[in-house]
Amino acid sequence: MIPETIPQDIGVGRGRKREGSVELDTFPPSEHTKQKDDMRVEHQAKKVEIIRELNELKALHVGLKDEYERENPYWSWTPNPSEIDDYGEEILRRYLRLEDIPQKVDGQLDALLSKANIRGISGGNGGGKTDVDTIDGIIKVTGELPDALKPHEKHFEWMLRRARNKFVRGRVTGIDNKQLNRVVLATWQKYTPKEYLKGGVWENSYSKEFDVLTLYRDNKPCASVEFMTNEQDPKSGQGSNLDFAKFDEEPKETIWKETIPRFRMAERLDMSIAWTPTTGLTWSTDMFHFGIFDDKEVEGNTALYKLTAVTNRHSLYKANGERSTILIDVFDGYKATAASYDEMKMRLLGEAVSLSGLVYGNLFNDKLHIVEPFFESLKDYEKSLYLTVYGIDPHTVTPTAIIFCLVDRDNNCYIDRCLSGAWDTDEIKFNFWKTVNANKYRMGWGSADKSSNSTSVAFGGRNIFREITRPTYRPVNKNANRAGAWDTSDSYANDDSVRIMLKALPALRQSEKFDGSIKAGVDEIKKRLRPPARLFIVNRAENRELINAFKTLEKDTYRNEDKGPKDRIKEGRHHMHAALRYIFQFPVNWYQAQMQVPAYEYLDEGALL
Repeated sequence: MIPETIPQDIGVGRGRKREGSVELDTFPPSEHTKQKDDMRVEHQAKKVEIIRELNELKALHVGLKDEYERENPYWSWTPNPSEIDDYGEEILRRYLRLEDIPQKVDGQLDALLSKANIRGISGGNGGGKTDVDTIDGIIKVTGELPDALKPHEKHFEWMLRRARNKFVRGRVTGIDNKQLNRVVLATWQKYTPKEYLKGGVWENSYSKEFDVLTLYRDNKPCASVEFMTNEQDPKSGQGSNLDFAKFDEEPKETIWKETIPRFRMAERLDMSIAWTPTTGLTWSTDMFHFGIFDDKEVEGNTALYKLTAVTNRHSLYKANGERSTILIDVFDGYKATAASYDEMKMRLLGEAVSLSGLVYGNLFNDKLHIVEPFFESLKDYEKSLYLTVYGIDPHTVTPTAIIFCLVDRDNNCYIDRCLSGAWDTDEIKFNFWKTVNANKYRMGWGSADKSSNSTSVAFGGRNIFREITRPTYRPVNKNANRAGAWDTSDSYANDDSVRIMLKALPALRQSEKFDGSIKAGVDEIKKRLRPPARLFIVNRAENRELINAFKTLEKDTYRNEDKGPKDRIKEGRHHMHAALRYIFQFPVNWYQAQMQVPAYEYLDEGALL
């Protein structure tokens, strides 16, 4: 209800003031206001105190975390990357020639994620080879992953499952007792989680009498690792069944040989060698590069990883992020005492000294020059956009090597397939066209060893070049049709036999042979390997021979009194490399598909397709 009159002591309207009214701010603060101010001050003080306590707790937490990580470094272990940063490259440039600096390197994670049954971890000094191999072993005996590896848990699934469901047995072998105690056992003691030690104490779990480490889960033994040396009798470990075996530095061949049968009860063969190759080219080099041990094919697949210290951030930088000179001091010391430049390469990159005379050095790199298969997934019209050239190193006694090289519009070259076999000339043509037609290659020209166009003793008195560049008409009995391998539908068939025409190899050239011709072909290949790379190899099993040739092809320099210094390349058994070299003795350029008139009227009639 609205009052009829407004009290006279109440001001009405903006700025209006009645006589006798009092300004509000002239009133003294009430007791309530004083209480509120006091509470505000008290609250602020409590807030400051709480923040201080929280900071203290945070600092305590960080301190406890740091202390825990110092005492249990396994959980916070992080693998070195596979990239070389600017500072790392600066260090390499300090000691290596520009052509010997790798474009890409292997990281510790690459070695850990390997699916190979036999792994080689070749490390330069400070590359972390012992650390990563120990971490791999601890994963296998505990079934636990460091935090940094948990994103890759799927890869380790079988290891984790095995460790959680069975008693795992491993073996680690060092050089001698001194190296075993100072390096191998020290690293295992550093990283083994205390949760898996009896009472959390190393001495309670490691038996010096038997050189055996026993690990515990829920106070029950769950795994054991026995430690041996190269000095022990190889037969001393014959009674053990193993789930994995590790060698810190290269073992004796006899020890390696005696270790393999210990996996007869294991889920899979699981062996590794972590070493600095100070002894040069040895039996292990043949095993990792050619898959051969004791003149036999290695049981299981192999893989080699080279680690370098210049990817180790703990060696490159201080805790505050500043650059460290530790590596420079170390390698300056090696440089002062190194017998050769090759030894410095070994110390820095983990390369075998005897391999330092490689033709390609570090120009060839798996990560850069090996690509995954792609051509078979293309549509037919897309395949026609690639020109296929080929190289062939034909033989009658040793296997013939054939290489199919895809050339794109930008003149990038992809080695798609390598063929090899102890074939007669008809079989060469058969396997050649079988591959061409199966893959729908658009064929261009080819190049072959000029020596094959002769009747030399090396070719059994036959002119191999002439035979493979001529079509062959071969009578084949219908009843010996090789399960459809031969086309029996041609027009030359009669009641008793079938005449098969094997097409000649198309547009085959003869590679030139002259003093330095091998080097000329190699130089062209090197140009294509250098950045920006224009030569790649497709990752196929049949291409491994060529890949290994890039890694192991050696050279030696000798002096010819008449001709002066000359590079001699030990091509020898590297027939695939020879076939590739024949290609690049000619300009390799892409050209557009054109209509081609057959050389013979009957070329496609009854041809082997």
